[in-house]
Amino acid sequence: MDSLVGEQTMYLSHDRVFDIPSICIIWIFMGMAFVQNFAREIIKDAEDVDGDLVIGARTIPMIIGRTATIRLIGVLLVLFPLIYFTGVFFFFTHFNWIQALPITLAALTNVLAFVVALFSKQENAIVFIKGLLKLSMIFGIIYLFLPQ
Repeated sequence: MDSLVGEQTMYLSHDRVFDIPSICIIWIFMGMAFVQNFAREIIKDAEDVDGDLVIGARTIPMIIGRTATIRLIGVLLVLFPLIYFTGVFFFFTHFNWIQALPITLAALTNVLAFVVALFSKQENAIVFIKGLLKLSMIFGIIYLFLPQ
């Protein structure tokens, strides 16, 4: 992970040396993964409203409605690019954009999903957002297999 960041800052803790920028990147990626998976679970709930009605489950889409759920998904998905680009522009002075291209594309895919969630009037917006979310996750997986 330290190949994303040009300068290295180290600190010692219990006989271990940690790279502060790498730790920041790990926290950023963990936050992005959490938000992505949470949004994905809400999408699955939104697709399964009919089954939830049958069993009497109280899910987010049933409580706040379909339109508000789509907007909530959009807001969750825009958190990923906000976290990512904030980290890149404000915390890392020497950033390797070529190395980070898959993550940057994943963030931009989420921005597109946000725009669709906010402005789409179509019933199949959830299906399209789900496809964009899968594409974003594929970009993240591609990043894992790049040489560091």
